Amino acid sequence: MKMKIVPKTLQGRRALFFSFLFVTSGGASTLVSSITDNKIEYPNPLNSPLLGTMIYLTFILAFITFFHTAKALLKYKDRAVLLYLIAVISGWFSFTGLIFFGSLILMILGFTL
Repeated sequence: MKMKIVPKTLQGRRALFFSFLFVTSGGASTLVSSITDNKIEYPNPLNSPLLGTMIYLTFILAFITFFHTAKALLKYKDRAVLLYLIAVISGWFSFTGLIFFGSLILMILGFTL
């Protein structure tokens, strides 16, 4: 069986596009953090509007990327090496983001962990 590097289906190419947006957003949030010399431990849109929004956008794009990658792998049977790599990376960031957002929502509601 010949292994493909780049996805061939439209859904796989969408996953590749969203992974590019995800990585670009992560790089932009790192750049914003270094430019503003941010010393905030947990940046959020209330105390650091630009950085908090960029970080939230990165995690949201990671979730969208993981969704499209899983759809390309499972439904459309696109077996490209890049899709497997993207699935691992975006899956990890999605899981981390869900834990982060979940704990943030619990803190807002008044629960302590």
